[in-house]
Amino acid sequence: MTPDWISVGGDRHMLITTDIKLTGAIRIVSKVARNTPYAAKEAVNWTAASMVSDLQWEMARKFREPKPFTIRSVGVDRYEWATIDKPVAIVRLKEPARVRERQHYLVPQIEGGGRPFKPFEGALRNKGVMPSGLMAVTPKDASWAVRMDPYGNIQPAQVVQLLSYFGALREHNMLPETKEKLAKYGRTKKGYKTIGGRVYFVSNGRGELPPGIWAKKGIHGQKVAPVLLFTKSAHYRAIFDFHGIAQKIIARELEPNFRKALLQALATTH
Repeated sequence: MTPDWISVGGDRHMLITTDIKLTGAIRIVSKVARNTPYAAKEAVNWTAASMVSDLQWEMARKFREPKPFTIRSVGVDRYEWATIDKPVAIVRLKEPARVRERQHYLVPQIEGGGRPFKPFEGALRNKGVMPSGLMAVTPKDASWAVRMDPYGNIQPAQVVQLLSYFGALREHNMLPETKEKLAKYGRTKKGYKTIGGRVYFVSNGRGELPPGIWAKKGIHGQKVAPVLLFTKSAHYRAIFDFHGIAQKIIARELEPNFRKALLQALATTH
């Protein structure tokens, strides 16, 4: 570093100059630039994975005995993880092929409002078993008449039996051989159809029994219990803060994840 003198307005001033070696700094900046896309991809994917984990934990906490199928419905599909060329991951409600509702069944839990009609409800309405505009729900106090799964829902096999019993099975999307197998039923001495020793009938709600599908069994059918009750469209209160949880994870983890990924990349490249 050497001083030089310059004259400005007749006065002499000392000008100090130095040669700064920028080679190392340029190399570091170039190294950071090369690794930034990789670090961004890793940071987004780490954050997305953490988001899925937290959302699934919240579902298990908020919902009453949710099915594994329901828990796994939140996630990132195979081709929706971030890449170097496209550092974007999509965390969403996955829509399996067998779920045919126009709206995902978890949307009412996130945004509130009514749930969509289920396919078997449409089959019952088309057959005239259930009035239009109503939904079929299991009774709060399930009895011998309802075969429930471990998660509090009527078993699909019994739904198919009911559709078969009321002649609505053809409205349901099933293979012909399956329909033929499940449509077999017996008869009581008075000629009433039975499935599994039970007679099913529909109450319109004008008598003592609320509207719905009921079952009876025993001598003279003295044992009566509801299988499905018909009710107006249920409105749900939003209990699953999907968007709020996602935003918290992004605010808390995305930037630290990027720094971590970038430092790891810099430490392993030259």
